[in-house]
Formats: sequence, C-alpha cells, structure tokens
Amino acid sequence: MPFVNTWSDTETNHENIALLNNFNACSTMIPPPIDFHRLWTAVTLAPNHRDPYSVHGPDHWRRVERNGCILAAKTGAKIDVVRLFALFHDSRRENEGWDPGHGKRGAEFAATFRGRFFDLPDEDFELFRYACIWHTEGEHHDDPTIGT
Repeated sequence: MPFVNTWSDTETNHENIALLNNFNACSTMIPPPIDFHRLWTAVTLAPNHRDPYSVHGPDHWRRVERNGCILAAKTGAKIDVVRLFALFHDSRRENEGWDPGHGKRGAEFAATFRGRFFDLPDEDFELFRYACIWHTEGEHHDDPTIGT
C-alpha cells in the first residue's frame, strides 16, 4: 500500500517531512518531493477562462485530489501522478460544457511546469499524460494509476 501524505502541504515542521527530506538528500534515485502548495499557487494564478467558482475550476480539482488520494491508498496508484492529474486535468478548459481536447491541453500545460515546479520519471509522466487526455472517454484502464 502506498504512503499517502496526510498532513497539510503547508505544514513545514512535521517530523515525517524532515525524515523524508533527509532520505531524499541521501538518494540520487528519487526525485525531490513535489511542493504541491507552490505548484497549485502557480497554476491557479495562470491566466484562464474561469471565474473563481467555475464548475471545473480549483474547487473541483481539490475534490478530485482528495478522492484520488483516498482511492490511491486502496488501489496502489502512484500518488504524485494522481495529485498532478487532479490539478491539471481541467486546468485548460475553454468552457464549462463539451470541450474536446481540454485534457490534452491540460497535459501540455503541465509539461511547461515539469523540471521547474516538479519532476517525474518519463514513465510516470506518460501515465499522467494518458490519464489527462483520455479522462472524458469513460473507458476502464487496467493500470491502477490511470484507473484511479
């Protein structure tokens, strides 16, 4: 079962964060943890079509993130991919109705943050990209990360 971050992204003095930071400092194999608070701030400040209470806006993304984290604890999904999906999957919508291609635009938008605000191995970024592009098609996928 994967570890799910259950403390606040803004809480900096938590013992587990210190342990994780020490572990990551000693390991060249694991990318640094994603600062989701910083990333959310950057994404929500970027120009977009939405008013603050849009159906597919940041409130919706937070609900998707919360539900995705709960599911990931049960499915074994890659939590960083799930959280990135929650943030970006509807971030480039052009309207609140039928908007073909909005998931692909969200994945392309995320790519502009990769390497600056977060890093993922190519395999994980491809899972994220696939999930964004196909999230409106309603098809089942056997990969637990995409399925979550």
